[in-house]
Amino acid sequence: MDTSNPAESTAVESPYTALLTAASLIPIPHYLLGISLIGAVILYNFLEIHFFQDLFSGFRGQPVVLTFDPHSQLYHDVVSKCRTLHGRYLSTPWLSSPHLQTLFLHFFGNSPVVDYRRQIFMTSDGGTLALDWVENAEVKKQVFQANDALQRDDKNPIIIIIPGLTSESNTPVSYLDHLTIIFYCVSMFPVTKQWYSYPSWCNV
Repeated sequence: MDTSNPAESTAVESPYTALLTAASLIPIPHYLLGISLIGAVILYNFLEIHFFQDLFSGFRGQPVVLTFDPHSQLYHDVVSKCRTLHGRYLSTPWLSSPHLQTLFLHFFGNSPVVDYRRQIFMTSDGGTLALDWVENAEVKKQVFQANDALQRDDKNPIIIIIPGLTSESNTPVSYLDHLTIIFYCVSMFPVTKQWYSYPSWCNV
């Protein structure tokens, strides 16, 4: 005759108890390995790393994605004629993340010496914006200086660089200096629009 308590039998056979018992049998190193893998996946996505995407594509790069109005006159005059915007982009494999590229440039970048001439404009809504024109630049001990003849030549194109809110052309090791010098060395006029200040109604 079975005299066991039904409540005790139910408690022993509870699936939650069995699950906890099984979980306690898993070695601690296996838990640490699982947590490390989950953390690596989260960090991979958080830093926007695309190494595996590049690897699976044979390091051919990713196509440039543009958001534009196909009927825009600007698209037909500029974008449609710029082959770079219709090509593919491949970053350095060991810097396959925009955040890693920013960190590398900040700590190891050899920023060129660029002198700017700032023009400040007041807007009708009380805001202020600034345009930074390149006066001269030094790259690997070679000095480039804008001369009057070049400045008066209307055939030289003007390149307008619009950085993010936290970027300044006078920031040490600024990517803007590297971008500016590329245009400057091929007889273009790069000008950087700075978010100098904001109108009083704009809370940023």
